[in-house]
Amino acid sequence: MKVGVICVGLLLCIPAISQSDRFSHYKHVEAYEVRPDILMLPRYSKDGQVCEIALQKRLYSSDGFYSDPTLERAEINKVIDELVSSTERGEKVKGKDMILQSGSGMSMNTENENVSIVIYSDSSQHQGQTVARDVVATITWKHRTCQ
Repeated sequence: MKVGVICVGLLLCIPAISQSDRFSHYKHVEAYEVRPDILMLPRYSKDGQVCEIALQKRLYSSDGFYSDPTLERAEINKVIDELVSSTERGEKVKGKDMILQSGSGMSMNTENENVSIVIYSDSSQHQGQTVARDVVATITWKHRTCQ
């Protein structure tokens, strides 16, 4: 009887093992939903410390597909404050903030002692004015190298 239960248990595990092997040749990506439909994707250094975080909108879920990748700047700033305290970021480096524009893409870079924060935007013209929609934010630690 015990042998039969063990055999059935092993047979049930085989599909799970083969399914995990099915995608093993792809790079594993870790993600956390820090707000409804806002994903945080961390990367790590060799010693296991977070070296980079990306924030982006979740565009697909079982509820449907969302075609607007826009993040609200106030929400980005709140999430950044939660994930990396001002103490961990260090003092803001004066004169190093930068806005770059290339075609319809824009990036706003804020430099701190320990991290760089970049907000990437898609810009377009609307009634003669440039309108920027924030789509991705990254936090990169300066003294940690990602694998």
